[in-house]
Amino acid sequence: MINDAWYLQRYQSQPDPVRLVMDVLSIYLYPLDKHTLFDAVRLLTSLSRPELEDMLLDLREQELLQMNVNGHYSLPPALSFQLLPANIVRPDYQPVVDRTGRAVHAFYSVNARLQDLQQLLVAWFTGDRYLLAPPIRRMEMELAEYQPWLSYLLFFPAYEGLLKLFSEISVDSIFSFAVKYHLLQLPPMEELLALQERSGSRFPELALLQGDLHATFGDTTADELFAKALVMLYQGQPAAALTAFEKGIKRQRQQDKKNTLPVSPLFAFYYALTLTLLPGEKSNPVVQKLLAAYERKLFPAVTPAVCLLYLHAGRKEKAENLLLLLLERNEQPLLSYLSVIALQLLHPRSKLLITFRVQADVLLRRGMEHHYRLLTYEYLYLFRDAGYAGYAPAFTAAGAAVRYEPVLSQIKITADWERLLNTLLAPDDVAGKPKPAPVHRLIYLVDFNYYKLQPVVQASNGDGTWSSGRNVPLKKLKEGRAEAMTEQDQRISTTIQKDHYYNHDGENYSFDNRVWEELAGHPFLFLDDEPTVPVEIVKGQPELMVNYNGKAYTFTANIDDYSSELVFVKETPTRLKVIRLSPQQRKVLQTLSQVPVVPAEGREKLLQVLKSIGAHLTVHSELGDGSVSIRKREGDARIVIQLLPFGAGIKAGLFVKPFTLDPPYCKPGAGAAHIIGISNGERWQANRNLELEKNNETRLLEMIQQIVPQELVADTLVFEDPADCLELLDLIHSYPELVRAEWPEGERYQVRDQVNFSHVSLSLKEKGHWFLCDAEIRVDENLVITFRELLDTKRIVKKRFLALDNGEYLSLTADLRKRINELAGIAMQGPHGVVIPRFAASMLDDWLQQAGQAEVDEAWRAFIHKRDTAMDLHPEIPVTLQTTLRPYQEEGFRWMAHLAAWGAGACLADDMGLGKTVQAIALLLYRASEGPALVISPASVLPNWVNEIGRFAPSLNIIQLQPGKRAVQLKNAGPFDVVVSTYGILQQDAQLFAGVQWTTAVLDEAHTIKNYQTKTSRAAMALQADFRLMLTGTPIQNHMGEIWNLFNFLNPGLLGTLDHFNEQFVFPSVRNPESTVKQHLKRLLAPFLLRRTKTAVLEELPPKTEITRLVEMSYEEMSFYEAIRRKAVENLAVPEENLGRRQMKALAEISRLRMAACHPQLVDGESSITSSKLNVFLEIAQELIDNNHRALVFSQFVRHLELVRAALGQRGITCLYLDGSTPIPQREQLVRDFQAGKGQLFLISLKAGGVGLNLTAADYVVHLDPWWNPAIEEQASDRAHRIGQTRPVTIYRLVAQHTIEEKIIALHNNKRDLADRLLEGSDQSGRLSAEELMDLIAVGY
Repeated sequence: MINDAWYLQRYQSQPDPVRLVMDVLSIYLYPLDKHTLFDAVRLLTSLSRPELEDMLLDLREQELLQMNVNGHYSLPPALSFQLLPANIVRPDYQPVVDRTGRAVHAFYSVNARLQDLQQLLVAWFTGDRYLLAPPIRRMEMELAEYQPWLSYLLFFPAYEGLLKLFSEISVDSIFSFAVKYHLLQLPPMEELLALQERSGSRFPELALLQGDLHATFGDTTADELFAKALVMLYQGQPAAALTAFEKGIKRQRQQDKKNTLPVSPLFAFYYALTLTLLPGEKSNPVVQKLLAAYERKLFPAVTPAVCLLYLHAGRKEKAENLLLLLLERNEQPLLSYLSVIALQLLHPRSKLLITFRVQADVLLRRGMEHHYRLLTYEYLYLFRDAGYAGYAPAFTAAGAAVRYEPVLSQIKITADWERLLNTLLAPDDVAGKPKPAPVHRLIYLVDFNYYKLQPVVQASNGDGTWSSGRNVPLKKLKEGRAEAMTEQDQRISTTIQKDHYYNHDGENYSFDNRVWEELAGHPFLFLDDEPTVPVEIVKGQPELMVNYNGKAYTFTANIDDYSSELVFVKETPTRLKVIRLSPQQRKVLQTLSQVPVVPAEGREKLLQVLKSIGAHLTVHSELGDGSVSIRKREGDARIVIQLLPFGAGIKAGLFVKPFTLDPPYCKPGAGAAHIIGISNGERWQANRNLELEKNNETRLLEMIQQIVPQELVADTLVFEDPADCLELLDLIHSYPELVRAEWPEGERYQVRDQVNFSHVSLSLKEKGHWFLCDAEIRVDENLVITFRELLDTKRIVKKRFLALDNGEYLSLTADLRKRINELAGIAMQGPHGVVIPRFAASMLDDWLQQAGQAEVDEAWRAFIHKRDTAMDLHPEIPVTLQTTLRPYQEEGFRWMAHLAAWGAGACLADDMGLGKTVQAIALLLYRASEGPALVISPASVLPNWVNEIGRFAPSLNIIQLQPGKRAVQLKNAGPFDVVVSTYGILQQDAQLFAGVQWTTAVLDEAHTIKNYQTKTSRAAMALQADFRLMLTGTPIQNHMGEIWNLFNFLNPGLLGTLDHFNEQFVFPSVRNPESTVKQHLKRLLAPFLLRRTKTAVLEELPPKTEITRLVEMSYEEMSFYEAIRRKAVENLAVPEENLGRRQMKALAEISRLRMAACHPQLVDGESSITSSKLNVFLEIAQELIDNNHRALVFSQFVRHLELVRAALGQRGITCLYLDGSTPIPQREQLVRDFQAGKGQLFLISLKAGGVGLNLTAADYVVHLDPWWNPAIEEQASDRAHRIGQTRPVTIYRLVAQHTIEEKIIALHNNKRDLADRLLEGSDQSGRLSAEELMDLIAVGY
């Protein structure tokens, strides 16, 4: 889809000055006029205008430059987004980057959105990333405005970190747009499917276009409903298809009020086909309404569908004119293809088909090559009488995929005269009746911030909704000529005045301030920025309240402005009170505002004054004796949350309404303690408890912060995520004594009562090797949710809300939601329903204990009884075990024995050096009488197994397989026999091993089989064993996906298929590192995986010190290294389409760099340059020997060890040496010699001796070069730091400074203790891509 290699190759082939111009354009990102571009380029080089114009012309001819309708230039987006990350951080380009920040754009334009995005990218790559959240949130509110550019971020690794700052909903939207946007180009279907897999969502168009009409589609989204309609069409049910299409359009209009056609080109086209298949009297009114609607608002995506309807209605010229534009541009091949099909179907003699014949053939072949079988099938059907245009095999193959007759075969081709007459048919109940006159209404859009008005006339859409309408000129309204004017509108029109300006001759009209009083009570007032949100304007009167506190009298009023003639009191975002003050009222209020307090002795004077001013305004006082009195009541201190639409979410304003249902609205804890209002038609005084109101607000905000962290701004909270809105509503529903909600526009979200386990009915029955699980939640008699619906995570809004078909949401308790999430990870759809793996039974314990109703069969009871019996066993450690187990080792032995009795496999993943081998030997002894056992290990560890079994379990008979005798040895193996062999022999003689029924099969260093595609893995899977045991200190070395194959060996089916595991665990954790799926996986694996760390169980183990020693290379050495690096960059700059080969090339170049960082002779055997790292090592070695220390020395490069051995020999330092070529018997002897004191240093190849060896005679470890995975290094280090070590251990890592080795050490931070982090729920690792490998080669240490 994004041909980045092609663009990069073309870019690199340009001369330096041209590349500089392209770099400037990539930094700006948005289109530039020629003058701005010239000025920016001149900041970097002295280029003349003619030279620049020649370059621009040449780039346009090469299709490397685009020019918009304004004559502004930009690079193709794919190239811009590819170049920008590197260019924006180049120091020499900083003047251009700074200049982009000073750009000024129009208030609204496409360029403005691109400029916003460009500035965001500048901040991401060069600024403070912690400040990006606010601009990203603002961008998310108008996400569609930033497309298609945001979608390009998905295709370049440099933007991955930035995308993680967007919300999950926004990322889903970006993926959705990317799939549909690039689908228009008819790319290879495999690329779209790969993008779909990355997104974690499902796009029905992709399955349908491949011809898969038998896939299962839901009914949650509009696209899923459209897909069902399309399938119904192929099933020969056009009437049912129309109903499904209309249901989908209704669902679509919840988000898109403008369109009455599906916005998907494919679905719009098939909707149009559906209308052409139906009888004219049923479809014609719909067709005419659609054509009238899209006469003014046609856009490319629906043009083929609309033109199909034009052709059906006989308006061929109109259709051809529109399709000519599409076919000439051919910017979106999918639309061109649909256009050609429409013409070939209903206008086969069109001149357009002759003009664009070659283009049509190209589209056909492209569709066939890229697997768009559905379009191929339909288009070739139109050539059935012409041998399918020479593509009969393609038509047959497409038909085999679709498995239905072509939809176009249902269309009866009739003569033009007959089809045109059919378009005049109308339904019987409508024929002859006059068309009702359009219904209009006059509304007013109100700006509460600047107090502005705009009258608008709207037309009814006939379905209870209204058009967006058109503005009404004030002159027309003043003259009474506006449509739908009522009596109140006539009064409002009298407030319009003509404005006169001495320097302006035209006519201008405006409202005078009387309009606000005339607007009071108008039924059609709406917010100007949210035209669907109604507002209320009411008239009020100034009111004075006299309060007595026991010592003095004070004055308060219901307004704060005493000088304006018209006072506005904005009680809520949707309610405005208008109060007009007379001159006398203003004078009274202004005077009293200067009298803060009247002492108690001034009571009589005050009473006299109040009687005097009572004729001018309403007075409420506590003086008594004839003063105005009023009934009193306690004010309602509950918080009122007024909820208004805000994008996909809501905006919540916090108020109190002392009179509960009646205004006014007050700020919690602020304002007058006594207020006057009308309640139930009577005047009351509400005595507010300001302290309680404030406490309620504080308590509510604290509760909101616990579920959705929010900042209160101007008494308003914004909830952008619909899931957060649901949490808020559930909170409001749960605390009616504290808070209640108001929806001025009507409820956008409605949450039903909360359901818990008591509503659950559960049934479990055995089905083969699985348990069939049937469950439902019965909310009430009319609402039952099935288990399949529960596990449809698309219907469950994040956290704990289930979307119902009627638009409501069901609130689940946190515990029930958590259990559903866990169950979704293990449950799979089988042919007979939802099935659960047998050994995932523990995940259902909570369900069975808490469900309102549970039913299980005898097989389930037997299975659970076997589990419980196994767990209740008290296995004794065999008396023939010739050692004493530590307490944690006894625990490990009994844990394995319990699982063996249950029939489940076990993974003992203790830290290196904790005695996994001796625990396994104890279990082998415990089960020895039941039959033969098998131990598979790496070749380097095999002697250790033989020695340890012989030492600790002499009663066991060790069988080491001999060439030519293996079949007999395996056949004769029996009780107390332990066959010890290697992974290599297991692979060679897989059938022989699979032919034996082992009582116990042990895989040591089991991560060897982590890759399911290897022959070794397949051989292990074929083993037949009553109990399977894996030993590994590193169950995961690189990424989370590796654990699937290990447990597929231990307990097949526990983690489902690989696709299921990826979909449920791997992909969600990669997209959202904070996802709870890792906790669910931890709980699923916990019964079968035991991991203890040394720090947790070995208090007596001596301390371990790790030292990273940075080695500064000499000038000659660094020059040599830099030459190798530059050559690597040059070699990798050549485009490579095959990603696998590209990655292998990158790895090969990286290996050369790593060797160059160790010793120049590893790359160039003739080099005379001295190795700085070798000199540092020799200094360390001499110091260790002088102080009577012994050390293990590891390297990945055998040749490096040979150079080190030679250098040590020249200094007279004795050492032992082991690499992959060392025979197994000799390895065993070398280990014994070193433990016995022979040799001061032991040089070991990392892969040959990094596991399985016990070398506690050493108290120092030196890693000459870092390996990718720190777990491998730690395994090697733990050859010395393990049980039996009595001295502190020091580990040196030698790292060449300013080389690739520093970057490898940085990678360790992301990979260290990967298995532990998975089990703690924080695994964030993954394989390195080719781009990441290339980043390692780049400069920037």
